[in-house]
Amino acid sequence: MKLAHGPIASLKWPAMTMNFKIMDHAIMQEIKVGDSVAFTFIQSNGDYVITHIQPSK
Repeated sequence: MKLAHGPIASLKWPAMTMNFKIMDHAIMQEIKVGDSVAFTFIQSNGDYVITHIQPSK
């Protein structure tokens, strides 16, 4: 899944668009292309994996 995100200070990342893997595709049920979202992720085996995602208000 490709997401554009703002800066992530704890990782010293600027705002960018990047690809993430999804831990469980069931968490994507309420997400539509173009939605603004809030998400959490982990690094696993060199990949960045979304563990939680929800539409942001």
